[in-house]
Amino acid sequence: MKARKQGNSLTLSIPKKFGVEEGQEFMAFKGRRGGVVYVPVQEDIFEKALEEGRSLRYEESLEEIKPVGREMT
Repeated sequence: MKARKQGNSLTLSIPKKFGVEEGQEFMAFKGRRGGVVYVPVQEDIFEKALEEGRSLRYEESLEEIKPVGREMT
């Protein structure tokens, strides 16, 4: 694999056998020894919940929970 200049950037081609789809987004990281790692961007569940007006907090009414074992009530 060889880096090619494209405008002001360098481009690395991804072999077809890797199964990467066109338009798929990646984050790039540079390692301590100069290696470059590309990681697919994952959906941000917190951002999505915020956009939909949902809360990801798990809140259950404590009154509905019955004591178990030797708990004091």
